[in-house]
Amino acid sequence: MLLDDLKKIFEVIKGMVDAGIIGDFALGGATAANIYVEPFNTKDLDFFIHIVGGAPFLDPLRPIIDYLKPLGYEPDGVEFKIEGQMVQFIPFPDELTEEATRNADLVDLGGFRIPVVSAEYLVAIMLKIHRSKDLVRAKMFWDQKAVDTDSLMVLISRYGLEEQWQRVMHL
Repeated sequence: MLLDDLKKIFEVIKGMVDAGIIGDFALGGATAANIYVEPFNTKDLDFFIHIVGGAPFLDPLRPIIDYLKPLGYEPDGVEFKIEGQMVQFIPFPDELTEEATRNADLVDLGGFRIPVVSAEYLVAIMLKIHRSKDLVRAKMFWDQKAVDTDSLMVLISRYGLEEQWQRVMHL
C-alpha cells in the first residue's frame, strides 16, 4: 500500500468526522502493528471508531454506509474498498478499545499525522482477542522490544489479561 492511498483514506475518514458521523478514531490491527514491529502481511486496514449518536443495534455500520455510498464506496461484507484498499471500521467493542483509541499516538506518515493505537494497547487488545495469530504477534512486540514494559503491565493488570500474557511468554 502506498502512503498516498493511506492519505486519501484518512481524508475520507476526516470527512466522516467533519460530517459528524464518527468522533474518535484510530488505526489499529495488523497495519498499526506494522508501524511498531517487523512488517507482516495484512489484507486490510482496521480503524477503531466511535459512531456519534449511535447506530441501529443490528446494523452498526449504517451511518458509515449511508455516508460512503454516495461517494462510491460500497460495503463488501464488513469492509469497504476505499482508494483500492480494503478498510474495516470497527465500532468500539469494549472499554479497552475505546481507551486505546482515546490514547492513540499521532504518527507522522509521510507528511500527514494519523492517530494509531499504541504498541502497548495493541498488545493488550491482541491478548484480549486471544486468537493464536494475535498471541504470536504479541510475542513479536515483546521480542522486538517494541513495548514499554511498565505501561504494558499496567494494561495487563487493569484488564485481567495475566493468563493470556503467561501464554505469550511461553511461546
